[in-house]
Amino acid sequence: MSEAKAPLPASLPWSVRLFASAPIPPPLSAAIVIAALAGLSLFSAAAFGLPFESSFYAFDLVQLSMIGFSPAATVYALRGAQRDLEDLSPVLREGADTGLDRVYFLTRLPLTLIGILGVVIALILLFSPGSWQDGKPALEHEIFPWVALRSSVLGWLVARTVAVELAVAFGFSRLGRLDVKVDWLDQRPLAPFARKGLRSVFLLLLFSFLFSLFLLEPWGKVVAIPMLVVFPALCVFALLLPVTGVHRSLARAKAAALERVDAALHAEAEANLTPGGAAAAGARLSNLVAWRGLVEAANTWPFDFGVWLRFALYVSLGLGSWLGGALVERLLGAALD
Repeated sequence: MSEAKAPLPASLPWSVRLFASAPIPPPLSAAIVIAALAGLSLFSAAAFGLPFESSFYAFDLVQLSMIGFSPAATVYALRGAQRDLEDLSPVLREGADTGLDRVYFLTRLPLTLIGILGVVIALILLFSPGSWQDGKPALEHEIFPWVALRSSVLGWLVARTVAVELAVAFGFSRLGRLDVKVDWLDQRPLAPFARKGLRSVFLLLLFSFLFSLFLLEPWGKVVAIPMLVVFPALCVFALLLPVTGVHRSLARAKAAALERVDAALHAEAEANLTPGGAAAAGARLSNLVAWRGLVEAANTWPFDFGVWLRFALYVSLGLGSWLGGALVERLLGAALD
């Protein structure tokens, strides 16, 4: 199946389906949308005789970039999820669907409500005095209509992007809990669950880079410290959520194996106490003890060293973007004071 023609659930946001059906790659679609919105912003400013403020348009470009990036990021994530499902097909229980509908369950009504919530949050932030460099109330600012529209669209898209990503992650968790055949001794076929988590962390990293550019505005420092705390927590959550279901399945398989070996150990221990059978039973007992140690040491999270290494790299880069943004903001402030 061609990656460009991978089927997508009909209940996905129209922006995602539009980017997915375009004959060009999603990053190029995002670049075209960003360029068109930036041109509209400059044209509107010129048409209404608004003054040009380089700092405002730099901030404007950051938000417009996030508007174009959000649907493209969702398409990237969904196509990766489709590949993960296809890779999992050998260990799925008979009859388990490998289409994206198997892990994506949001309908349009909750998506709409989530989008509205995103708009509300965006407008609350917009009306905050700290969002305006000169401290004026938002309604008194001459460019407020454009800013309100831009912030509303951004809140709508980002909220729905997060909702889709969480829905797919929960879907993978449910898949791993109900429809996957696990072998605690060979966890290599379960690697797609870890890849799904890492892909979510990578998307958080890209969003972090864009959000860190807010530090170039005076009010940006207010969100820097909270983000330095929240970002690692979000990354841990994004990594573990798709894997929790298969972790439970592995834990159950491990517990069952331990139960069997403990029963065998009890039987062999009793046989070892029987006169005449001590030598043969003793050898079996030693093997069972060694086997029990192997079972006990088995990991129930399908993560290898490479997964943890990439996770640490993504988190470090994300935190570095915020620390670097804070440093740039401080240097610019010192230079302008």
